[in-house]
Amino acid sequence: MKPRTFALVTSFIFILTACTTERTPREATIEVITYDQFQDRIDIKNDTLNVVNFWATWCKPCIQELPDFVEVDSSLWDKKPYKMILVSLDAEEMANTSVKAMVSSLGIKTDVWVMDDPTSMNDFISNTDETWSGAIPATVFYRNGEKLQFHAGILSKQDLLNQINSHLE
Repeated sequence: MKPRTFALVTSFIFILTACTTERTPREATIEVITYDQFQDRIDIKNDTLNVVNFWATWCKPCIQELPDFVEVDSSLWDKKPYKMILVSLDAEEMANTSVKAMVSSLGIKTDVWVMDDPTSMNDFISNTDETWSGAIPATVFYRNGEKLQFHAGILSKQDLLNQINSHLE
Protein backbone atom coordinates (compact mmCIF):
# COMPACT_ATOMS: atom_id res chain seq x y z
CA MET A 1 0.00 0.00 0.00
CA LYS A 2 1.32 3.42 -0.93
CA PRO A 3 2.05 5.82 1.96
CA ARG A 4 -0.63 8.27 0.83
CA THR A 5 -3.27 5.53 0.57
CA PHE A 6 -2.22 4.17 3.96
CA ALA A 7 -2.58 7.64 5.50
CA LEU A 8 -6.06 8.06 4.01
CA VAL A 9 -7.20 4.62 5.19
CA THR A 10 -5.77 5.24 8.67
CA SER A 11 -7.50 8.63 8.86
CA PHE A 12 -10.79 7.08 7.76
CA ILE A 13 -10.55 4.33 10.39
CA PHE A 14 -9.70 6.91 13.06
CA ILE A 15 -12.75 9.03 12.11
CA LEU A 16 -15.04 5.97 12.14
CA THR A 17 -13.70 4.91 15.51
CA ALA A 18 -14.14 8.38 16.97
CA CYS A 19 -17.72 8.56 15.74
CA THR A 20 -18.71 5.14 17.06
CA THR A 21 -16.84 5.11 20.35
CA GLU A 22 -19.23 5.00 23.31
CA ARG A 23 -19.15 7.70 25.94
CA THR A 24 -17.28 7.00 29.12
CA PRO A 25 -19.76 5.49 31.58
CA ARG A 26 -20.63 7.54 34.64
CA GLU A 27 -21.33 6.37 38.13
CA ALA A 28 -23.63 8.13 40.54
CA THR A 29 -22.02 9.81 43.50
CA ILE A 30 -23.96 10.12 46.74
CA GLU A 31 -22.69 12.71 49.16
CA VAL A 32 -24.14 14.14 52.38
CA ILE A 33 -23.82 17.93 52.40
CA THR A 34 -24.89 20.90 54.50
CA TYR A 35 -26.81 23.93 53.26
CA ASP A 36 -23.60 26.00 53.30
CA GLN A 37 -21.86 23.40 51.11
CA PHE A 38 -24.84 23.43 48.75
CA GLN A 39 -24.71 27.22 48.51
CA ASP A 40 -20.95 27.24 47.90
CA ARG A 41 -21.32 24.78 45.02
CA ILE A 42 -24.24 26.61 43.43
CA ASP A 43 -22.50 30.00 43.74
CA ILE A 44 -19.65 28.94 41.44
CA LYS A 45 -19.31 31.42 38.60
CA ASN A 46 -19.08 29.38 35.43
CA ASP A 47 -21.18 28.99 32.33
CA THR A 48 -22.60 25.61 33.34
CA LEU A 49 -26.37 25.33 33.55
CA ASN A 50 -27.04 23.54 36.84
CA VAL A 51 -30.43 21.84 36.95
CA VAL A 52 -31.09 21.15 40.63
CA ASN A 53 -34.00 18.90 41.55
CA PHE A 54 -35.10 18.56 45.18
CA TRP A 55 -36.68 15.20 45.99
CA ALA A 56 -36.92 12.46 48.62
CA THR A 57 -37.39 8.69 48.59
CA TRP A 58 -40.67 9.02 50.54
CA CYS A 59 -42.18 11.54 48.08
CA LYS A 60 -44.48 9.83 45.53
CA PRO A 61 -44.58 12.77 43.06
CA CYS A 62 -40.76 12.90 43.22
CA ILE A 63 -40.46 9.21 42.39
CA GLN A 64 -42.97 9.67 39.58
CA GLU A 65 -40.86 12.49 38.10
CA LEU A 66 -37.35 11.07 38.56
CA PRO A 67 -37.35 8.60 35.62
CA ASP A 68 -37.95 11.53 33.24
CA PHE A 69 -35.06 13.44 34.86
CA VAL A 70 -32.83 10.38 34.48
CA GLU A 71 -33.78 10.03 30.81
CA VAL A 72 -33.21 13.72 30.07
CA ASP A 73 -29.90 13.67 31.92
CA SER A 74 -28.76 10.59 29.98
CA SER A 75 -29.49 12.36 26.71
CA LEU A 76 -27.75 15.61 27.70
CA TRP A 77 -24.96 14.77 30.16
CA ASP A 78 -22.16 15.10 27.63
CA LYS A 79 -23.47 18.39 26.29
CA LYS A 80 -21.65 21.37 27.67
CA PRO A 81 -22.32 23.46 29.64
CA TYR A 82 -24.94 21.39 31.49
CA LYS A 83 -25.13 19.46 34.76
CA MET A 84 -27.99 17.83 36.63
CA ILE A 85 -27.83 17.60 40.41
CA LEU A 86 -30.38 15.63 42.41
CA VAL A 87 -30.68 16.88 45.98
CA SER A 88 -32.32 14.39 48.30
CA LEU A 89 -33.99 15.81 51.38
CA ASP A 90 -33.89 12.43 53.11
CA ALA A 91 -32.16 12.14 56.48
CA GLU A 92 -28.41 11.54 56.47
CA GLU A 93 -28.77 7.98 57.75
CA MET A 94 -30.78 7.11 54.62
CA ALA A 95 -27.94 8.05 52.24
CA ASN A 96 -26.47 4.54 52.17
CA THR A 97 -29.80 2.71 52.38
CA SER A 98 -32.97 4.15 50.81
CA VAL A 99 -31.24 6.81 48.70
CA LYS A 100 -28.60 4.40 47.43
CA ALA A 101 -31.29 1.81 46.59
CA MET A 102 -33.35 4.42 44.71
CA VAL A 103 -30.31 5.64 42.78
CA SER A 104 -29.53 2.05 41.80
CA SER A 105 -33.09 1.08 40.86
CA LEU A 106 -33.62 4.17 38.69
CA GLY A 107 -30.19 3.96 37.06
CA ILE A 108 -29.23 7.45 38.20
CA LYS A 109 -25.75 8.39 36.97
CA THR A 110 -25.44 11.97 38.18
CA ASP A 111 -24.49 13.68 41.43
CA VAL A 112 -26.87 13.01 44.30
CA TRP A 113 -26.48 15.25 47.31
CA VAL A 114 -28.28 14.33 50.51
CA MET A 115 -28.84 17.66 52.25
CA ASP A 116 -29.31 16.90 55.90
CA ASP A 117 -29.13 20.22 57.67
CA PRO A 118 -32.26 20.63 59.83
CA THR A 119 -30.97 23.83 61.45
CA SER A 120 -30.82 25.61 58.08
CA MET A 121 -33.96 24.24 56.40
CA ASN A 122 -36.11 27.34 56.90
CA ASP A 123 -33.36 29.59 55.54
CA PHE A 124 -32.66 27.14 52.75
CA ILE A 125 -36.28 27.09 51.55
CA SER A 126 -36.80 30.86 51.56
CA ASN A 127 -33.33 31.53 50.10
CA THR A 128 -33.98 29.10 47.25
CA ASP A 129 -37.16 30.90 46.25
CA GLU A 130 -39.35 33.27 48.23
CA THR A 131 -42.49 31.61 46.80
CA TRP A 132 -41.42 28.07 47.73
CA SER A 133 -43.44 26.43 50.50
CA GLY A 134 -40.84 23.67 50.84
CA ALA A 135 -43.04 21.10 49.08
CA ILE A 136 -41.21 18.71 46.78
CA PRO A 137 -40.46 18.00 44.03
CA ALA A 138 -39.01 21.36 43.12
CA THR A 139 -36.50 22.25 40.44
CA VAL A 140 -34.19 25.25 40.18
CA PHE A 141 -32.05 26.30 37.22
CA TYR A 142 -28.79 28.11 38.07
CA ARG A 143 -25.98 29.57 35.98
CA ASN A 144 -23.03 31.65 37.19
CA GLY A 145 -24.32 31.50 40.75
CA GLU A 146 -27.62 33.11 39.73
CA LYS A 147 -31.06 31.55 39.89
CA LEU A 148 -32.61 31.60 36.42
CA GLN A 149 -35.87 29.87 37.18
CA PHE A 150 -37.74 28.03 39.93
CA HIS A 151 -40.46 25.42 39.40
CA ALA A 152 -42.49 23.90 42.24
CA GLY A 153 -44.12 20.55 41.50
CA ILE A 154 -43.66 17.88 38.88
CA LEU A 155 -41.99 18.72 35.60
CA SER A 156 -42.85 16.52 32.63
CA LYS A 157 -40.00 15.25 30.49
CA GLN A 158 -40.95 17.64 27.68
CA ASP A 159 -41.26 20.64 30.02
CA LEU A 160 -37.88 19.80 31.57
CA LEU A 161 -36.26 19.56 28.12
CA ASN A 162 -37.89 22.81 27.03
CA GLN A 163 -36.64 24.62 30.12
CA ILE A 164 -33.11 23.24 29.76
CA ASN A 165 -32.96 24.08 26.07
CA SER A 166 -34.27 27.60 26.66
CA HIS A 167 -31.41 28.20 29.11
CA LEU A 168 -28.77 26.60 26.90
CA GLU A 169 -29.58 28.76 23.86
